[in-house]
Amino acid sequence: MPLKFGKSKTISNVNEDPLIGLRVLVWGCGLGLLLWLLVTIATIDAVHSDHMACSRPELPMPRTVVIRPGAANPQAWRVAMIEINIQSGGRIQFVEVGQNYEADVYILPSSTTWVAMPCGRIESEIYAGADVNLNYWASHELMHTLGLADHIAPGMSPSYYINPGYCGEYVGVMSYCTPKSQWWGVDDDWLFYWWF
Repeated sequence: MPLKFGKSKTISNVNEDPLIGLRVLVWGCGLGLLLWLLVTIATIDAVHSDHMACSRPELPMPRTVVIRPGAANPQAWRVAMIEINIQSGGRIQFVEVGQNYEADVYILPSSTTWVAMPCGRIESEIYAGADVNLNYWASHELMHTLGLADHIAPGMSPSYYINPGYCGEYVGVMSYCTPKSQWWGVDDDWLFYWWF
């Protein structure tokens, strides 16, 4: 069967069209790009819904932080704020303010470390104890004040978490299955892009 291009040109042999290879290449690249775009959009939606701990209002930036006297390892919290500010490419900003200021985030002394999530409000409290290595986990805990959920390992009880995800394809700061050396990669870049 002859090939027909346009209204007037009929090619009975593919060898008669010297540009057929280029046309196939261009169409193949275009379809490949479209497929990549569709997969990327689907991945972003999955990443977004998988990280949602709870609904929250639009959070003000910068996020002001007060570290109360007696809270465990104040320097770890300062380093974590700088780390998040840098790793988010400026999308998130944590700024420490003095004790006499009202703040978005309060880091309070406690025997155990946990976060009162900002579900439905902008303020958060981090209860900072010496029960965990805050040099390792402070960034993770600060990220909870943005409304982000944990990703826990199979077998961990979800009762201590708000709407946790499970370890899977996500590799990043909110996963208990990801070593700190692998935080701030592509998955966290998407997280910052999508959420903030």
